[in-house]
Amino acid sequence: MENFRSFNNMAVDLDDYTAFVGPIVERFNDMREELDKERKFMTRVWAKRESQLTSVIESTIGMYGDLQGIAGKAMPEIESLDTPLLDGLELRHSNVRFWREVRR
Repeated sequence: MENFRSFNNMAVDLDDYTAFVGPIVERFNDMREELDKERKFMTRVWAKRESQLTSVIESTIGMYGDLQGIAGKAMPEIESLDTPLLDGLELRHSNVRFWREVRR
């Protein structure tokens, strides 16, 4: 073999080195691809779950607001439906937005 190099006074055959390191690099690439696939999958799962949670919260707030509109002051306050829970949540339902404004 003509591809010999000296490394710390050892003769290294580059073909042998490539044959040894090549599979290691392939495994790293396989692991990276699997990790990327898992990340994409989990991102989709989390987005779906977040959408479901947002929908449930919006529906609950809308129902609570409707009941407040009907019952008025007779409706007990539910602290967990106050603003801290809702901060940062973009409410899509117009009824929910309306009742949030009425409550302020």
